[in-house]
Amino acid sequence: MKTRVASDKNLEKHNFFEKSVRLFSVPVLNSLPDAFLRRFMRTSSHDAEVVLDNVGSARALEVMYGRYRRNIFSRGVLQGFADLFWHHFVSQPKGVRNRLKIVEDNLDKEISRILSQKKEKEINIVTIGGGSARGIVYGENKVNFVKEFIRKNSLSLDNSYAYGDHISDLHLLLTVTNPFAVNPDSFLLKEAGKRNWPVLNFRK
Repeated sequence: MKTRVASDKNLEKHNFFEKSVRLFSVPVLNSLPDAFLRRFMRTSSHDAEVVLDNVGSARALEVMYGRYRRNIFSRGVLQGFADLFWHHFVSQPKGVRNRLKIVEDNLDKEISRILSQKKEKEINIVTIGGGSARGIVYGENKVNFVKEFIRKNSLSLDNSYAYGDHISDLHLLLTVTNPFAVNPDSFLLKEAGKRNWPVLNFRK
C-alpha cells in the first residue's frame, strides 16, 4: 500500500466552537434512525431539503458548496440558524471540500501523466456526491449509477479511476482499475491495505 500525504495548505478547518458542538452533536445524530433524520432535515432546513430532493446531482453540490455565496439569514433568522446548523454540524461540507481539493490535485497529476504517455485521447470524469450519506447515491448504488452512465454514453471502465473515503465506497473502488482511498476511515484503510491501493491522507 502506497500512502501519499497531502499538504494541509489552503485546507479548511473547524474553529474551537464548531469542534465543541460537533463533539456532542455527531454521536447523537448518528444514533437517530435514518427515516427520522431525513424527515427532520427536510422540515427544518431549506438547504438540506434541496440536497435530499436532488440526490447525487450538481444541484446538491451547488447547495453544499455555495453556502458562503449568500447571506445565511437571507431566508429569515430561524431558517438561517437551521441552515447554519446543518451546514456546519451535520453535512460536514468543509471535510468534503477538503477531500475534493486533495482529489483535484491528484487528478491533475494523473491526467497529466496519462496524457504524456499518449495512451488516452479522451478522459471522462464522473462525480458522485452531495452531502450526508443519507441524502446521496450511496454504497452499491454508486456502482449502479456509474454503470448506467457508462452504458448511456457508450464508455468503458478500462483505465478508470475512483476516489473514496468511506467503507461504503468499497463497491465502487472494486469496480474501477485505479482505486484511491482519500483520508479513509479505519475500515476502508484496512481494505486498501489488503489490496495495496494508494492512500491519500491529510497532513496532520
